[in-house]
Amino acid sequence: MKFKVDCFLSFRHHWNLARRSLALIALPEDQNEEFLQTIEDQPCSDSIPVLLKNDNQTIPKCVYLRKRLKHKDDLSLKLARTLEAKNGRSDLNYRKFYDSFCDSFLQIAIYYEIDGIVERLVNHPTVDIMTSNLMSNHTTLHYALYVGNMKILNLLLSKFNFGNYWEDPENFYYAMTSKKERSSGKTLQDISESSFHFGYYYYDKNMPHDELKSTESLIHNIARSRNVFILDNPLQFKLKDEDYLKQNSNGDTVLHLILLNQNLKLQAKKKYLRKLSEDFPERLLVKNNFQHLPLHVAAITDTYGQRLFRHLLDLTIEASGNPEIFYEDMEVAVKCLEMAIMNNQGLSEEYLRNFLKVVESHGHRLLIEMIKHSQQLKGIRSILLLGVSINPNQFYGGQNAFLAAVRYDVSHFYQSHNESYSKLKLLLNHHPIEDPNACDETKTSLFMYIVGFTRDNELVKSLINLGADCKARNSENLSCLHFAARNKKNEEILNILLQNGADPSILSDKNELAIDFAIKADILHAVKSLISFLTVDDLKRKSLIQSCTHSDLPEVYNLIWNLYDFHHIDVDINAINENGDSFVMSLMDKFNFKQLETVLKERFDDINFDLINSNGETFTHHLVLHSSQIHEISQLFKDFPLLIDIVNKQINIADKENHLPMDRYFFCFQTECVDELCRNEFLKYLTKENFQQNMHKFIDGVLSLQKMIELYPHIFNELNSNQSFVILDKLSCNTKAFEIAIEKFSDKLPDIKALGGNILHLICEKNNSEFIDLICKSLSEISIKKLSNERNVNGKKPIELLNEENLTIFEKIFN
Repeated sequence: MKFKVDCFLSFRHHWNLARRSLALIALPEDQNEEFLQTIEDQPCSDSIPVLLKNDNQTIPKCVYLRKRLKHKDDLSLKLARTLEAKNGRSDLNYRKFYDSFCDSFLQIAIYYEIDGIVERLVNHPTVDIMTSNLMSNHTTLHYALYVGNMKILNLLLSKFNFGNYWEDPENFYYAMTSKKERSSGKTLQDISESSFHFGYYYYDKNMPHDELKSTESLIHNIARSRNVFILDNPLQFKLKDEDYLKQNSNGDTVLHLILLNQNLKLQAKKKYLRKLSEDFPERLLVKNNFQHLPLHVAAITDTYGQRLFRHLLDLTIEASGNPEIFYEDMEVAVKCLEMAIMNNQGLSEEYLRNFLKVVESHGHRLLIEMIKHSQQLKGIRSILLLGVSINPNQFYGGQNAFLAAVRYDVSHFYQSHNESYSKLKLLLNHHPIEDPNACDETKTSLFMYIVGFTRDNELVKSLINLGADCKARNSENLSCLHFAARNKKNEEILNILLQNGADPSILSDKNELAIDFAIKADILHAVKSLISFLTVDDLKRKSLIQSCTHSDLPEVYNLIWNLYDFHHIDVDINAINENGDSFVMSLMDKFNFKQLETVLKERFDDINFDLINSNGETFTHHLVLHSSQIHEISQLFKDFPLLIDIVNKQINIADKENHLPMDRYFFCFQTECVDELCRNEFLKYLTKENFQQNMHKFIDGVLSLQKMIELYPHIFNELNSNQSFVILDKLSCNTKAFEIAIEKFSDKLPDIKALGGNILHLICEKNNSEFIDLICKSLSEISIKKLSNERNVNGKKPIELLNEENLTIFEKIFN
């Protein structure tokens, strides 16, 4: 079975997040009676904010948490926001802050060994000790056993009766795979006294009992853990000889897994390997599913100094009587070194000298792997400097070393222009290219890759003289010109290729010329080299027009457009691409406001702003989705006032997913300050009617509320009942904003109804005593009496929605 510690660690980033929330609760300055009483003892429900005193202010606990987390990362802020609906007592047991987070506070505190918090939670009467992780079904006891903190474990065992917990194989598993070596002394003693046998298979409780999760038994998991010493005590823990030979689903035995155990140091591994094999040498000769002996696993894992490998080599030769046992199957030996290269991102010259037989026979394969996985040139030099004859032109796995090197260089040189780190250049210093037309699985030749990034024109010319085919095409119908058109570092490369027969009229499978690549990559010199080859038919291609939407250079745009004017070709500005987007929509999507401004100046009257793309989106959908660029959009509105009319005309048109443009607005922003800035700026371009229909989507705090009042002082008196209700509901998480809104709605509070209830239903359901008091002071006695007798859609009066504390306070008012 897969090592179950992974189940814990797979949620590490969520637990780090939770640890911050726990650390927050445990801060020294928070250790006062008032804070602890507020956090732990104040009666509440999932929907009632807990209030606490902070800096002489009474604020909800969730606001306090947000203040403390505001300098953390986005995940911390998300945690704080989700706590708005889950506070007080519910915090202590609540396990689903968001979809992937399924641990209780107690479980997290145990995992990170925050003893003080654990003790408080265990001793608290409302905490559910027996809760389980919602996703993995791990119990609180599992957490304690895995952590191996005896203080916490003894606390749990002293407070709660878990029965004969050692009779459950899962509990044994977590104790024996604890992240602390020899920590669970009491548990080990219990195990040694029990009838449990480590050779038992492990079953997952979440699966049907007749379905075996894997063939990995507990002994295999112990070999992976810090508690390997158990394997050295077969009598105490009732281990049998056959248990050590038992193989898991990968064919690994205990010896294989000890070598893979990263918790053990070199000397510890040598000690256990010697002890477990000295009386049973046959254990060294068991092969796993990859045909690897423990010796091969040592070659993969022990890449520095090879002391463990040499120690195990001596033991294995002695056990087998075969001095060439490592090379008995050469293919296995080669794959073994390939895995070592991949795992270690290269190998040293010292390491490789221990395996010269493999390098001499399969050096080209190892060189290819070294190029693919080594992040530095040092690893590649190590194999080239061995003095072994290796030909980089020899193919394996669909490529040779030159192709592997050039593919690496192409992918990295688009970000970096430093050719001193070129793997191709390193290979060329040791061996020349024999066939520039050698292709990989995509039929892309070595020559095509090279012209896409090199500055070395002499290399290009030499490859042409060697027979490089300038007219060849790969499986996507791309020619060498398509690759060279994206070479930002070499202004002469295209002319060299054109002089040697390269064809600029070749269209790719996506109907693109080499000049399309140059336009999209904003390479002006390449556009200038290729533009003279454009024909009238080329200019009429929609793909060429759409390519211009990718360019941020006005010079590129002007070169193409001047050519259209020269040939008297009327550009179809409303031509759509494969997504149904028009030219102006595409410019918006590429954030290309310079080009958009130019197009609007020249062709505004020709543009059909009523076009709808294949997703049902209008021009306004695209504009609003990118409204984080509010300064550019504001400038467009100033320069082209008719755009404001277009936006207001389309603001209530839904796309195929029934999203209005303003619904997409909320996906635009990365930070709250940008959100606030863009919102307040964008509001003033909406008509009063559209503003009124969409204001609930903008409003969420004091600043946005004040901006709306500034723009439309009387807007609140003109909202209908449903709109007013929605806005109050949205502002109910912000005390100051809610007070301002109540003041603005004061004359119409009795008439505000929606969602099957009135204003009292809304506030009583929130169970915020301040808000209830504010509403009651804003309503007349007659209105309170009338509203308090009305029933909502569930047949309940407002008073029936109050919790016990608020019922005690406000019962007389509502009755």
